[in-house]
Amino acid sequence: MRFAKIVFLMAGSAGTLLVAPAFFLERWAGEIDPPAVNQAVYFYGFIAVVLVFQFFYLLIATNPIRYRLVMLLGCLGKGSFAITAIALYMAQRAAPLWLGLAAFDATWIVLFLIAFFRLSSGSSPATPLSSDKVNLREKLSHINDHWNPRIAGELNGQQVKLVKFQGEFVWHHHDIEDELFLVVDGRFRMEFRDRHVWLETGEFLIVPHGVEHRPVAEQEVSVLLFEPASTLNTGNVRNERTVADLQRV
Repeated sequence: MRFAKIVFLMAGSAGTLLVAPAFFLERWAGEIDPPAVNQAVYFYGFIAVVLVFQFFYLLIATNPIRYRLVMLLGCLGKGSFAITAIALYMAQRAAPLWLGLAAFDATWIVLFLIAFFRLSSGSSPATPLSSDKVNLREKLSHINDHWNPRIAGELNGQQVKLVKFQGEFVWHHHDIEDELFLVVDGRFRMEFRDRHVWLETGEFLIVPHGVEHRPVAEQEVSVLLFEPASTLNTGNVRNERTVADLQRV
């Protein structure tokens, strides 16, 4: 998922930086690829549509799993321009500059497809979804480390994760994801910048997105997390405790 986030963030950012200035380059466009623009609606309308696509790429980067199918629309957008530019160049109706831009977009198509298929293999359950029951204590018995969440189940773009805490975690927040913490065994303290909340066995707490927090466990505690599949355990922070690719339990 991290690969997909990086790819679409770079695509949207690079595309915005390349496309937005074109609104002020009408005269220059006519000089490097004559004849001069004589249909302003086509010229500016094309730029506006392309710019909107860059915002789609940035949207996909916020939650690649949720917007996975939209990636194919991104491939279609890049591909339609690349094919058109190549065809016009071969017909000697477009300057070599457009051939270079077509190659640039073709590269993004490849990266989009890699992200699409990697996300498919990485986000699908190892076994088909079923109505089999899950024993939390049995699953937790296979976890022998701390702050390393495992996936125990998935539904509707959400993941059920199991993890053990001990010690202090890092201060962090999540830009778009809300998190639910349910204590299966033990107790821990959820610290906020202005207060803290103790959670005992059988109690849960929901931390809204954007709220900075830090779990602290004086002794080992077993916790169930329920959150969007896009949630990174360290949120906006990247350090040695960041777990980008989750294992299953």
